Amino acid sequence: MAQAERVLVIADGAVWIWNLVADRFADALQRLDLFHANAYLWAVANEIHGKGSCQARQWVKPLLRQIRNDKVADVITRLQDLQPRLETAATKETNAAIDPPAPPRRAPIGFSC
Repeated sequence: MAQAERVLVIADGAVWIWNLVADRFADALQRLDLFHANAYLWAVANEIHGKGSCQARQWVKPLLRQIRNDKVADVITRLQDLQPRLETAATKETNAAIDPPAPPRRAPIGFSC
């Protein structure tokens, strides 16, 4: 690999991999693989809008499309904009673990998006 003009590393986003790549191949391009990008976006969608909800699906679909159309910078910007909201949600989740709220009401049977 020392003779390669360019090096591209595609990985799952684990920090240790990026650190290793930076150490061994400082000029390498680093990319997150699509499988994990999809999984991570769905995790955010489910956290924000509720697991399996219509809102989660509506939020994530355009972002997945942007990734496939090489508009990754737009997706990153969108996620950075969400960071304060996610941090607030994490704080609420921690507080809820200390003092749990009443269980949520279930949607009526037959509800769909």
